[in-house]
Parts: sequence; C-alpha cells; structure tokens
Amino acid sequence: MFEYFHIWLSFLMVGTISKIAQTDNDSHYVATGRNGKLNTFYVPNLQYTTVGKLIIYRLMEDRDVKIIITGKGKTTGTGKTTLAILFARFVNLVRNDLFGMDTEWTSREYSFMDVWDYLKQYEEANPGDPLITDELEYMADRRRAMSDTNLFFSQAWSVLRYKNAVTIGTAPGLMDLEKRIPEGADIWLNVVFKGKANSYYITAEDFPPYQIIFRRMRQGGMKESILWNPIESDDDYQYLKNTKQELGVPGLGKKEETTIDESDMNQMERDIRNEYVRETLRFLADKELIERFTQTEIADMAKVSQPQVSKIKKEMEKEGTI
Repeated sequence: MFEYFHIWLSFLMVGTISKIAQTDNDSHYVATGRNGKLNTFYVPNLQYTTVGKLIIYRLMEDRDVKIIITGKGKTTGTGKTTLAILFARFVNLVRNDLFGMDTEWTSREYSFMDVWDYLKQYEEANPGDPLITDELEYMADRRRAMSDTNLFFSQAWSVLRYKNAVTIGTAPGLMDLEKRIPEGADIWLNVVFKGKANSYYITAEDFPPYQIIFRRMRQGGMKESILWNPIESDDDYQYLKNTKQELGVPGLGKKEETTIDESDMNQMERDIRNEYVRETLRFLADKELIERFTQTEIADMAKVSQPQVSKIKKEMEKEGTI
C-alpha cells in the first residue's frame, strides 16, 4: 500500500543514533548504546508513525487535517516543499485505499498560492483530497493581519472543516503567519535540517490565557522525527519550484510611471473592502452558512459599516448572485 515511501521517505528516527543493529526484520532497525540500551528505532514509512496514524484516524472519522511545515530558525532550502509533496502523496494513497478511489495526485492540480483558488478547490474537494498551500505566508502574513484576503483566509482556515480534506501548508516560520493559522492547525512539522523534521500535535489551553500548546509526537516513549530524501528532479517538485519563482518578491515587480493621489488611494481601498464583502457573502451563501454570520460580524471583518454590508447584500440578491 505504501511502498512508494520506502524510496522517498525511508525512515522514522527517534532518539539519538549511537550504533545501528539490524533486527531479524529487514525493514526495521534499532540503534543501541552502552549496555545494549535502546536509543533509536526506525520504521519504514509514514503509515507506522504517530503522525501518519493520526492522519489516517482523522480521515476514517470524516475529519479534516491541517498541517504546517516550517524551517527551524526560518532556514531556507531545507526541503519543506519536498516534505509537503511526500505527505500529499502519502495522503493520496491513504484516501485511495479508504474510499475505494484510484486518483493520481499532482502538484499542478492540488497546490495553490492564491487564497481564492485554494478555497474554490476546497469547496469541490473529495474526501481525503491532499491540498498544498506552498508559501503560506503569501496568504496569511501576520504583517498584513488586517488585509482583506488575509482576514478571510485566516477565518476560513479556522472554520472550514467539513470536507474531510488534508491541507498541507509551508512557511518560513510560524512567526510569519497570522496567529489564527497555527491556532487552526492540527500538526506542525518543524524541519531542523535538510531531510529531517520533528513532528508536533497542536492543541490549546481550555482556560486563560488560551495559549497554543505544541506536544512533541512520540512513539514507544521516544520523540518522533521524520527523515526523507531529496526529489529535485521530480515533476511535482519542479512545478512548485517554478511557480514560486513566477510568484516573485512582493514589492519588487516592474514599476510603471503613474500618478495616484490620496483620493485615488481611498477609492481603491473602498473598492477592495467592498469586493471582500461580496466574496465573503458569495462564499457563505454557496456553503449555506450565510445565516450563521451577522452583518455586523462581516462588517467587522471587512472594516466597513454594517449598512454597507446590508447595501451590498441587497444588490447581490437583486443581481441573483447570492
């Protein structure tokens, strides 16, 4: 079922390696220290790991899974995208087995760097669909916490859990993300160096100050880490790499000579906020959730007045767009 990961995601590592001793089972290894004490053991692929079992359990229970992959110290080039692809392929194998499907996963079809593209795909997702949001900070940068798309994405990330899908997001570090993103996630994979990540279960305190809790995943009382091999020549990896290059660096695009005064800026801001209200109402109406949010709540998210939300809603009802 999961033979693919014998190639790319070879072993789970827990503890510190001292000496490797092969067991009678060729696919399992242990590392022992002095006096034969067990320091480390290996299992062949994700289905045997705690994080893998959690994903399988969630899918069997008809629940979503949200995974964030970051780099220790915001280090780049450690293989976060590679790990996201390998997890997506693992989830694809699981869902094919669980739901009797025969679906091929490709990054071209199931990866996104745009908020609305991701939300549209989520709406149409089949059970177990693995969706990659590579460079998650572009959608949910904490420094743009009040921007329209940022607000809507972080809100959607928190409440959209009805599709039994698996979202895998990558970012330089948790500190780059709007706070509701890690709060709404289930699993954190922190890449400590190239080809190795530590796995954590994310939960929260029930009492003030309601802080997020990161629990290191363990197996047999030992801390769990994931090891994987590079896939630079892989088609899915190359597609995501090229897409990120095309995305560019915000603010460094080609500048055109133009004159914009303060009134133009104010009008642009109003237009953006009104469009955000329209997209929000349209999305909530499509998901039959529009009655669960008051006009005041939508107005607060969009930073507009409640009468403005009421006006736009009436216009959309007249147009037949909601």
